[in-house]
Amino acid sequence: MTAMMTTATWSRPGPRSPFDLPELRTRISRFVARKDAVSCARVSRAWARDYLPLIWYSIDCNKFAHNNTSTGFDFVVGKHAHHIRVATNVNYTSQMAIFSKGNVTQLRELSITMTTSTFHYATALDFVARNSASLERLKLKPVTTYATKYDSPLYCVHASMLVHPGYSLGSTNIASKLRDLDVSGLWLMREGLSTILQGCPNLLHINLTNTDVIGRASLNFQHEGLSFLTCSIITALRPDPTDSQQRPSPGLLMHFPNLRTWSTSGSESELRFVLPSGLLKTEVKQHCPLLSDVQLRDSPESMWVTLFTDVFLNLKEISFDYKSMSVQVLTTILLHQDTVESIQANPGVDFDFERDVFLGPTTDHFQASGRQERILRAINLWRAGWRKRVLARRRQSNIWSPGENGTSAEETNRQIANMLAKFKLEMTTPSVVLLDNDYSTEARVARHLLQFEKLENVWLGYKTWHPY
Repeated sequence: MTAMMTTATWSRPGPRSPFDLPELRTRISRFVARKDAVSCARVSRAWARDYLPLIWYSIDCNKFAHNNTSTGFDFVVGKHAHHIRVATNVNYTSQMAIFSKGNVTQLRELSITMTTSTFHYATALDFVARNSASLERLKLKPVTTYATKYDSPLYCVHASMLVHPGYSLGSTNIASKLRDLDVSGLWLMREGLSTILQGCPNLLHINLTNTDVIGRASLNFQHEGLSFLTCSIITALRPDPTDSQQRPSPGLLMHFPNLRTWSTSGSESELRFVLPSGLLKTEVKQHCPLLSDVQLRDSPESMWVTLFTDVFLNLKEISFDYKSMSVQVLTTILLHQDTVESIQANPGVDFDFERDVFLGPTTDHFQASGRQERILRAINLWRAGWRKRVLARRRQSNIWSPGENGTSAEETNRQIANMLAKFKLEMTTPSVVLLDNDYSTEARVARHLLQFEKLENVWLGYKTWHPY
């Protein structure tokens, strides 16, 4: 026995690669792009188990033909469907059937079409309800939208598809995780809206653009967590198109007491004939006292000036259409100079909001639109008004009052002149704003806007300017 042990050859195990540790591969997979994850999954079966969840985390159904027999879509997706957490553009019942067959019940984000047919609508309702417990972002889309969509049951959003039937206030175990809800172009009952708001305590943003809210609710639930609303002015104040003018339903703003950001739109005719600015101002003041960020989309310049002059006061963030910039708009922004922190002029279709990149050509819009001279005249008036404002503030502080501390009136005027010269020098000192050699009218406007005390950034169509 001893002889056998002495003659036996002992071999030590070879060095183990750190990448053979499943825990390490799992951690690394969180920082790997999908393209690299595909390459990693081909190394071995063990590596595939760690990287397949990343590869199949999200899927865009528009990239696959819905004719599954020719592409093998049903086989491939069905095999890995349990990894999917984000599904966008689910537009066909065949795609929903594949997901359901693959036991997809833990989606976090979903974008789905509802109004193709009765069978399609029923399948979509069931598919959304199956994933309602895990959904964080949901977008329900119509194929087309029209004025009397409330006559069609295929456009109705039922609260039961989003809220558990046994949910009640305080029952956090079955509360929805939904944070972002988009039901634009559809309709729902007012009672259903209150139920959805009550059953989704984590909701932060809701999109009700072109959405009709029909009827009245026995309890108009107030959602204290929702801070971002997207809907037109007419939807916010007159949500039910079937209402009589004598006794209209209450507006939607009453549901959002802590609303801070409102992305809205409207026409001048609505504001003048249907929605007097006084009514809108009363609704905002009564129900949304914390509103500080207004994003005005697809609205004429005159409406912009009216709303930001008479309705919205002391705003911190202002967003509007880039092509609406004019002398009147500049003058209106002055009303918010003590509180505004961000000014964003929304670009057109050439802007990629996902990548924060402007794809179109950089042009001087003011000069191209023939408004350069008026803008520059406004800037000169602005400079004069700013000088008067600085003088008034310094005089109110009584720092250089004539005769104080033994100074004469001439000495006081000299000190004020030196102070203004220093102030002007500081505003023209080379910085990040001026080193870019941008002498367009947009740049000049941005530099004068950045004299506001609290303003941190200005976006005017194609780039952002900062005060530093």
